[in-house]
Amino acid sequence: MAPKEVQEEEPLQAVIITDSFNNRYKPLTLDRPRCLLPLGNMPIIDYTLEFLAVSQVKEIFILSCYLSDMVRDYIQNSRWVKSSLPPKIHTIAMQECYSVGDALRELDAKQLLRGDFILVSGDVISNVKLDAILEEHKARRSNDKDCIMTMVLKKASPTHRLRAQGEESLYILDSKTNQCIHCEPLELYPQKNKFKVDIEAFENHPKVQIRNDLIDCQIDICSLEVPALFTENFDYQDIRKDFVRGILQSDILGKTIYCHILTDQYAARAKSTKMYDAISKDVISRWTFPLTPDSNIQVGDNYRHSRNQIYKDQSVILARSAKLIEKVIVGGNTEIGENSRISNSTIGHNCKIGNNVVIENSYIWDNVIIESNCNIYKSFIADNAHIWENVDVKKGCMISYNVEVGPDAVINEFTKLTLHEPDNDTDYTEIKLGEKCKAYLWEDKSSDDDDDEYDKNEKLTIKMSYLGRENVVQEFDDFDDSDVSSSESEADFLDEDAIQQKNNREIIATLERAFAENHSIENAALELNTLKMACNIQFRDLRVLAIPAVLSRINADNSAQKIIERWGPLIGKFIHSDEDQIDAIYSIQKFCAKSEYHSKMLAVILKLFYDIDVLDEDDIIYWYGKAQSEDSLTENEKAIRTTAAPLIQWLQSAEEESESESEEDDDDDDDEEDDE
Repeated sequence: MAPKEVQEEEPLQAVIITDSFNNRYKPLTLDRPRCLLPLGNMPIIDYTLEFLAVSQVKEIFILSCYLSDMVRDYIQNSRWVKSSLPPKIHTIAMQECYSVGDALRELDAKQLLRGDFILVSGDVISNVKLDAILEEHKARRSNDKDCIMTMVLKKASPTHRLRAQGEESLYILDSKTNQCIHCEPLELYPQKNKFKVDIEAFENHPKVQIRNDLIDCQIDICSLEVPALFTENFDYQDIRKDFVRGILQSDILGKTIYCHILTDQYAARAKSTKMYDAISKDVISRWTFPLTPDSNIQVGDNYRHSRNQIYKDQSVILARSAKLIEKVIVGGNTEIGENSRISNSTIGHNCKIGNNVVIENSYIWDNVIIESNCNIYKSFIADNAHIWENVDVKKGCMISYNVEVGPDAVINEFTKLTLHEPDNDTDYTEIKLGEKCKAYLWEDKSSDDDDDEYDKNEKLTIKMSYLGRENVVQEFDDFDDSDVSSSESEADFLDEDAIQQKNNREIIATLERAFAENHSIENAALELNTLKMACNIQFRDLRVLAIPAVLSRINADNSAQKIIERWGPLIGKFIHSDEDQIDAIYSIQKFCAKSEYHSKMLAVILKLFYDIDVLDEDDIIYWYGKAQSEDSLTENEKAIRTTAAPLIQWLQSAEEESESESEEDDDDDDDEEDDE
């Protein structure tokens, strides 16, 4: 009997679409495609290629339209092509593509794919190993012949830093199989408070889950039918808004799409400058391990990882009085002058930073010169830029390649400067920011005449995606195009309540990050104090958020003693007077009154804060006497006050014993004087 012929499995292929088909990084992308922008001092596309290589992809097709020659040249001169090991990489220039749909139609016409493939964006950063997801997709395909795609999504809380406002979606999934039944974009304008789903969609899905806690990683496992369906339907432009929704709503096609939900692996897209910032912080904090700077993936890098998430190349020249505070990458051959301070930032290779320079939450790329006495905050400074002395760069600025500004200048919030030659879609205004300034003010005018709701939503989404904008939006019933001019200040954009909510969210996010990454008390307090000054708020505003954040960590697995001894001193950093102490006790009382679990722990919590010298006995006793007659307290707050009675008695008796011992010491001293 002849042996059965074993069918050889097709090598795993992947497709990377490098174009974003939007302007969110301009003017930085006028001279370099987004996939080649440095993140953590390494081109973004290298993260994507590393992720695919680890997943045992054998062949990769890189589809590029915008500045495709630069992409081709980079790949041809990279270690990826020079290596004899897989994956094999092909770059394909597509000059007439204006959307993802166009790219996939052209790919389908070339007939390069031989089986199921991985489709990713060129700005994906991930440490996911796709082996299990691919096997899961194959198993689904064998059971459901109509399955054409598995979307990879990541679970994330509502306040997660990787959630991009205006680009979130609501998913309805089958609880058992994770088949996607409905996908609804949650747009900023017009704001939705309800959505419609065809009741027939639930006929074969008796149990579903409605999810608004998922981030789209833009990683898809696709069958060969996906590009073919794009070819058949020229209306499909965007893969989510058009293709996925079209498939789910079609009664004729009968195709199905499933989801795989990540919980403990990392995947995200650097689709905006705000997401770039969040991902950079995650890379520095090692959430993307092993894709971290000290892995020294790029040839020539020699980073060392040290305390407070500092990555410094061994060739860096750091002045004795210069300080790298926390979450900093400094590239090779960079020099940093005396008394300069850098925090939460990335500094490129071959940079020269003068004396008394402060850089916070910013991204300085290669060969940049920053003269003395400059301040850079939440901004991008691209290759070969020159910032002359005494320049203050406010948040949200983009200073593009070879631009010079200063000396003695202030760059206002969200200013974009370039030396790129103008085109039909942009207005360039020559601007004078110091005697040595060489720059044009860049403003995008490509969609000023668009009036429909989609365009308004797109403009607003883009506005909220910039580094320096916060995830808070006011009601936009009277929204018009003038509301999204790039040069307006954020104070004009947000009302007072929205500004307060914005500040609160940023403080809470900072606290959660400190807890998750186990920051030292000094570093956590420094970051919160920086926020306090930036937001122009008081210490009380920090206390009323920090106290519930710390106390809420007390649970069955984490005792009150463990939590308060670890994080209680942080609250002490925001207490500077007796009035502050009493106010803090009221905050503790209010928190305990609202939580059944904590309601019987008031005395224990106060005692622990007393033990670590955050609260004094006099102030605790004063609060207890005053709280008895406080009309503003709720009934629950008044009720739990009585649970502190034993603590008050103990403090009073301890105070009396201390006074008695003091009087006895005084008497002994008097007797000794009499004997003499």
